[in-house]
Amino acid sequence: MPVSKIKEHILVHRHMIVVLLACLFLGFQFPPEGITTEGWKVLTIFILTLGLIITKTFDMGIVSLIALSLCLITGAMDIDFCLQNFSYQVTWLVLMAFFISKGFILSGLGSRIALFMASKIGSTPLKLSYALMFSEVLIAPLIPSNTARGGGLIFPIAQSLGENIFGKPHGLGRNKHHMTSYLLYNCFQSNLISSAIFLTAMAGNPMIVSMGQQFGITINWTDWFQAAIIPGLICIFLTPLISYLILKPKKVDLNDIKQKTEEAYRALGSFSIKEKIMAFTFCSLLLAWIMGAKIGINPTAAAIIAVTFLLVTGVLSWNDISTDSQAWTTFVWLSVLFTLSAALKNHGVISWFAAGVGSFMPEANWVVLLIILTLVNFYVHYFFASLTSHITTFFQPLMMIGMQLAVPLKPLLLALAFSTSLSAGLTHYGTGTSTIIFGSGYWNLKDWWVAGFIHSSLMLVVFLAVGLPLWI
Repeated sequence: MPVSKIKEHILVHRHMIVVLLACLFLGFQFPPEGITTEGWKVLTIFILTLGLIITKTFDMGIVSLIALSLCLITGAMDIDFCLQNFSYQVTWLVLMAFFISKGFILSGLGSRIALFMASKIGSTPLKLSYALMFSEVLIAPLIPSNTARGGGLIFPIAQSLGENIFGKPHGLGRNKHHMTSYLLYNCFQSNLISSAIFLTAMAGNPMIVSMGQQFGITINWTDWFQAAIIPGLICIFLTPLISYLILKPKKVDLNDIKQKTEEAYRALGSFSIKEKIMAFTFCSLLLAWIMGAKIGINPTAAAIIAVTFLLVTGVLSWNDISTDSQAWTTFVWLSVLFTLSAALKNHGVISWFAAGVGSFMPEANWVVLLIILTLVNFYVHYFFASLTSHITTFFQPLMMIGMQLAVPLKPLLLALAFSTSLSAGLTHYGTGTSTIIFGSGYWNLKDWWVAGFIHSSLMLVVFLAVGLPLWI
């Protein structure tokens, strides 16, 4: 191979090479007191996995298989332990929810809901924002990818409406003061708030529930919803008011707003049979999840039945779900990350880490300690481009530190869970939705980061101030 080609390969994979060398060095060290040899191997593989995820050296699915293979090669786990979480109910619930979200998009029901809300209440920029934001909240329970929901469904509708109603900005006029910028930013923040409100609105939420079970905390869909709905709705109502003060959008002519939103909705025509079936499935499944604990319906079983119904009625085809690479990739990496997390806990790695960090925490009331841990979890997202890697890295250690400091674990779990979703609003790379909306070109980097810091921090204050008394 020519020297130039070798140099090119080294440059392309330099991040992976650094991570591999660091992990090889760590793996050959003797494990510290309190960690088994197997635990030290798992920790090494876990760090390697995180490094590959953060540097985006390979796709998530490939990284997951690399992690499993290394566990088998090093003897850190046997094959039964490696595969046990592939039958875990939570991973199947997330997989089914991805397929249902595809039904929303392919049937056109998701677009119809957003445009209907806009046509009915979107007579001013403020009301149009609320219409799109509540459309986001309405469809969030059945779309577990905040990127698919916010970036793939709501964003194109909001941008098209905004530029059709408020005009297309030109050149340097494309900035944060344009009314479409205001509209898009509100949709972005509502995407993160709705991810916090519903257990099934973000793929990482079930991971948090699964990890919580390792601490003896059981939270179902209804428990999560009841804990988040009040602070979540307050944040939804406050978001357009706060962003108006931050972005200071220019005033616009209001005469054509209602007419243009109504025209956009009428252009959809009448309900198709697939939309009607999808609407029936949506309402039935949501009812099953809300009432499931009382009437004995398993949420994962209900989701499987719903997907089967969509397949039989032709809303979805087998090709639609068999080729959904995002859904299957999420299923694989969720299963693998659950496995790695369980192994780290079983071998004492998490408790060892938590004890070390916890010794540096101040002596204080548990509420103060909970707030400190939540703030750490929130602002550390500046270093992450993925909510998944954030949850995988910090959730268990922070929970263990809280346990060491006698912080009640259920309110801590909820505070960490909700703060994780909200933290994605801090930067333009915090989640896929932020990358898409920032990429529309209305903001420079400074504007987005300043708005993100102020707005997201205020949302966290609302969740803690309003939610914490409810969670105790």
